[in-house]
Amino acid sequence: MQPYLLNPHQFSMRILVVLALLVFATSCKKNVEGAEVIRDCTGTYLKIGNEDFKVYNIEILDDYPEGSTVNAHYKKIPEFEEEGAVCMLYHEYSASIEIYSVK
Repeated sequence: MQPYLLNPHQFSMRILVVLALLVFATSCKKNVEGAEVIRDCTGTYLKIGNEDFKVYNIEILDDYPEGSTVNAHYKKIPEFEEEGAVCMLYHEYSASIEIYSVK
């Protein structure tokens, strides 16, 4: 019985797939300097450039008042539902994020 060997095309395709997955996996988390903390009755947000990002784990920003500037390490996550009372104000935002660290 002959051992299973990949032909050169199959081997290079597998290498490309692995490299693409590595690039994708490492590019998910981002660092930002100078993000502004925004709070209203709809939730807590980080303003990064011209975009607002809704924060999932708001307790990490408890020590930072509204309007303060922070450096954050975060990752975009799927949309989530708020628990508790929510006001009728609409706050447009680009994506939901989970913050890993903040300074």
